[in-house]
Amino acid sequence: MLDKKRFLPEFRRIVDTLPKMDTSVPVELIRQVPLPSGLSNPPLVDFWDETFNNGDIRLRMRFYRSKENLDKNPGLLYWTHGGGMSIGTPEMDDGMFERFATEAGLIIASIEYRLAPEHPYPIPLEDCYAGLVWLANNAKRLGFDENQIAIGGASAGGNLAISTALMARDKGGPNIFFQMPLCPMLNYKNNAPANEEFTEDAIPFSWNREANAFAWNQYLGNLERDKVPYYASPALAEDLRGLPKTYIAVGELDVFRDENLDFVMRLCQAAVDVEFHLYHGVFHGFEQYGLPSTKKVIDEYVRVLKEAFAEGQ
Repeated sequence: MLDKKRFLPEFRRIVDTLPKMDTSVPVELIRQVPLPSGLSNPPLVDFWDETFNNGDIRLRMRFYRSKENLDKNPGLLYWTHGGGMSIGTPEMDDGMFERFATEAGLIIASIEYRLAPEHPYPIPLEDCYAGLVWLANNAKRLGFDENQIAIGGASAGGNLAISTALMARDKGGPNIFFQMPLCPMLNYKNNAPANEEFTEDAIPFSWNREANAFAWNQYLGNLERDKVPYYASPALAEDLRGLPKTYIAVGELDVFRDENLDFVMRLCQAAVDVEFHLYHGVFHGFEQYGLPSTKKVIDEYVRVLKEAFAEGQ
């Protein structure tokens, strides 16, 4: 394991107690494990589901809206959840959504895209883009400002958020004015120094090089590796011009650290407005542990969203 001195003090006390990440467990079993709700009791938000078609497939979208203090025509944050492309649900970040909805005054829409390995690339991305189109076409009925659509997601969801933004740029819409990919999974090659350092021996309890390789294999399926498109692995995109204003955050001890740093640099070189935060002493997925540092980070995300939507008006 990494030297504990590299972790924030509050994590030094718990890293030995965290369970090891085990990619040998079938994803079908992991999907059956119920996730606890992160919402307040009683919830501070109204939430509901709607469905829409992507071709002949019916997909679900979960919505969150503050019970109070909501503008008549709020902005929308479209969320693509994480889970290594093979697990996860629209509800898995509902505690964070509650804060986004109540404190930033947004409507949140979180899509249930189809998962790998049963549905490898490009199916999850196509579902996410179809969801964006459906949201934009139904903005008035759903009660949000069609000119204020942002997209976000964490980890694998960060990949899908950026790829959806790339696809929207290339197809001429729908317009996304802001993106917030958090610790996004960008490069299928898995060969940056951070990938070499943060192995299952170094960080057995968090997303690591071996878990990352497993996830990419699930997502890419039989796709020839020398023909991987940038829609699948956004780090491969040579032209980042025209992407929306961006906020990216990643932990110092995250396996995605270096590919995120490189992507941020290239966004700057492409004249894309970007804000970047490197969080000291934390690893991939640290936000889930409910420690003081977690609250500070969610505070930061709320601040970013408030500012982005205020500037976008």
